[in-house]
Amino acid sequence: MLDIDSLSKGRLQALSAVFDGFKDKEPARIPDQYGLHGDFDQVGIDIDLAFLNAIGIEAKAENPTPLYHEIGAALGQWMGA
Repeated sequence: MLDIDSLSKGRLQALSAVFDGFKDKEPARIPDQYGLHGDFDQVGIDIDLAFLNAIGIEAKAENPTPLYHEIGAALGQWMGA
């Protein structure tokens, strides 16, 4: 859980910029974001990376893909896909 009360003004402004930057983008449905039915959703990856970087976690495009494989596999099992 993100405790926004503990974030600095700079971090809050960075998060606000992330939300503003993606307000007109539409990520895929959750299963599709994690490659359950093909490729990973680039909008979802971009949102995740921007969010992580805004809160001070340095992340690059290749960082989330191993985790996305695991999430996609778990979703597939859970959904019976």
